[in-house]
Amino acid sequence: MPIVMVRSDDRLIHGLVVTHWMGHMRFNRAVVVDEVTARSPGLTSVLKFAAPPGLKVTVLTEAEAVEKLTNGTFDKDRVIVIAKSPAVFQRLREAGWKGFSELNLGPSSYKPGAINVGPNTALLPEEVKACEQLVADGVRVYVQLIPPETPVEWANAIRKATGQK
Repeated sequence: MPIVMVRSDDRLIHGLVVTHWMGHMRFNRAVVVDEVTARSPGLTSVLKFAAPPGLKVTVLTEAEAVEKLTNGTFDKDRVIVIAKSPAVFQRLREAGWKGFSELNLGPSSYKPGAINVGPNTALLPEEVKACEQLVADGVRVYVQLIPPETPVEWANAIRKATGQK
């Protein structure tokens, strides 16, 4: 299964993913990993309805994602894996799915206690810690909202966000 992109984006499937990243990365399946959405037929339907023709959408819990991403379920597809938080990807790694070497940080709305690591990308302390753990595991973590933008590597993003030199 070619995983062509792993992205943290608190809006999951929306215009940026569809119009920019889909054309750029040529994926044909979105695997959405979100506990609340996976347990809600209504929310799952909305996500599937929002997808353009040609994009298959699968919504999974974290446990289901580990199973399906490691057992070859999506081997015939070009896959983007999307979750609302980088912490989800750290938990997936800890649970046994290590099938990614990069994590793209997309939009994440500001929440009290969050720091801005990029434009429209605010992370809570536990999300920052998850990014740090992923980087320590050898995963490239970077902020990039859309393909034409220059990616900002995690070390530079967190240094700027925390005022370090």
